[in-house]
Amino acid sequence: MKLRELFNPAFVFSHVMLATLYVAIFLPGSAKVKSPVAFCVAIAVIEALFLCTQVANWRKGALNRHAGEVFAFLWAVLLVWEVVTSKLKLLNSVVFPAPENVFAVFPANWHEMLVNAGYSTGILFVGFLAGTVAGIFFGLFVGWYPRLKSFFFPIARVLAPIPPMVYAPYVVIILPAFELTSVTLVALAIFLCVFLSTIISVSQVNENIIDSARTLGIRGPKMVLQILLPSALPAYIDALKVNVIIAFMMLVFAEAVGSNYGMGHWINLYTHYGDYAKVFAGIFEMAAVVLVVNVVVERVQRHAIKWKAD
Repeated sequence: MKLRELFNPAFVFSHVMLATLYVAIFLPGSAKVKSPVAFCVAIAVIEALFLCTQVANWRKGALNRHAGEVFAFLWAVLLVWEVVTSKLKLLNSVVFPAPENVFAVFPANWHEMLVNAGYSTGILFVGFLAGTVAGIFFGLFVGWYPRLKSFFFPIARVLAPIPPMVYAPYVVIILPAFELTSVTLVALAIFLCVFLSTIISVSQVNENIIDSARTLGIRGPKMVLQILLPSALPAYIDALKVNVIIAFMMLVFAEAVGSNYGMGHWINLYTHYGDYAKVFAGIFEMAAVVLVVNVVVERVQRHAIKWKAD
């Protein structure tokens, strides 16, 4: 791939916007703001990740030509934010803090924010894993045995669309610890989705595969674990990213209503205090965690089931 393809118009324009943003940051403004160092460092880190990714893809011959457009839009948004808050002071500085004030939260509170990110990620992992394992296990058996399916499938179809957050007040009262409450709510959100989709996946397994397994003498639990489970996994892997998003939304709600730690708790706490610089910082931290989780999920989707048929 030629070098000029790396320096395409979108790539060049994104860097024009980046240079304009840096110039705007150091121009004098109407509002009194904190040091712009943290803001500039954050921009530089994002730009470095963008460049490293683009160069790596360019060397592989898989350059994403639309990435420059995305980053041009990002720098434009930050530029507008900088101008209307820090330079012109057109918005309420309490509700809409300047980006310098928002990014200054990270070096000042990095330890607490790191603990919150680790806590939320741990809750997400445990709740997601518990809900997934239970949903697949019970969904396989319910989907395979007609009597169980005729009883549980209508119930699951009614309960699945109901947001698990409506159960939150009862879960908070019943369970003894905030951590267990958060894990349970995340697990419930995932369990209902996975349980219902697994039942549907079992019903869609090719009858020829089942007949061949029966010919070989495979019956009962062996049929479920050796035939149905591998057949249903590809559909689950395809829906993995959606399930992670559902789990993350439930996690944020659970931490907001029943936790002393976590990113959701941080945002809820400082919203009540009216410290919107920390609220924005918490949102950006959450966005970074979601981005990392999405990258991990995409790698899992790409490599977990290589034998999946198209």
